[in-house]
Amino acid sequence: MLRKIGWLLTLVGLACLAWIGYSWWTNRPINPYFFLGVLVLILGNTLLRRPRETISGDPDGLVSPSRRREARRHKSWIQNNRE
Repeated sequence: MLRKIGWLLTLVGLACLAWIGYSWWTNRPINPYFFLGVLVLILGNTLLRRPRETISGDPDGLVSPSRRREARRHKSWIQNNRE
């Protein structure tokens, strides 16, 4: 469902971007609302983007916050000798 909405928002954003380009090319005034359409284009592309690759140890592709914290923690050689 979100991918369909993403495609719709992308098409609307591209139409706004085309209208801005046409208005600029013909020296017509550009309505500021069309610049919001460019933001809609960015939102549509964000909804269409595929998620990153999954981690091999995580079959669902979801990493728990504690596992993320553990991966970011600094691994010191002193701590490894104590264990």
